[in-house]
Amino acid sequence: MPQREIFKDQGVSERSGYQIVTSEESRRPQQTHKRGAKSKLGEVNLDSIETFENANFELGTKSHKQIANALGFRDISERTVQRRMAKRGIGTYTSAQVTPVNGKTRIKRQERLSDDELLKPEFWYQLSFSDESHFGLGPRKKASVHRRKGFKQRNAPNKVQFRSKRSV
Repeated sequence: MPQREIFKDQGVSERSGYQIVTSEESRRPQQTHKRGAKSKLGEVNLDSIETFENANFELGTKSHKQIANALGFRDISERTVQRRMAKRGIGTYTSAQVTPVNGKTRIKRQERLSDDELLKPEFWYQLSFSDESHFGLGPRKKASVHRRKGFKQRNAPNKVQFRSKRSV
C-alpha cells in the first residue's frame, strides 16, 4: 500500500505524513508504569487459564504463557502469569506417576491381599509408600504439571502421568 494512501486513511496530510516518517521522535508519549496500574490479567482471565490447564494432562504440562497465548492474552510475560497463578494457590509440581498393572500381577496382588498377615497393623508399619518413583527413566521423564496443593489434586486423573516402566 503506498504511503499516500496510508496518510489519507489516517487523516494526515501528505506533508505532515512525510515529516512524521522522517522524524526520529515518537508522536506518542512514552508510557510509564504507574503505581496501582490495572493488571493485564483479571480474575476471570486467571480462571480461564486454570480451567484450560485442568482440561487434560497434556495442557496441564504446558507453560502458563503458552496457555495464555492460546487463550488470546498477549504481551504478558511468563513470570507475571506464574506469579499471579501462585497467588491463587496454583504451583508447578511433579506429577504423580502410575505404572500400568498387567493381568498376572493383578491376580497375584488379589491373592496376597487375602492373606491373614495383611490384616495386622504391624505389617503395614514396615512399609513406606511413594508415588515419586524414578523408574530409571532419567530426570526429564517426570512431567511437571500446574495444579493446586493437596492429595486430591495430585491424584486427579488429569494430573497423573501413566508411564510404563520400560516403554521409553
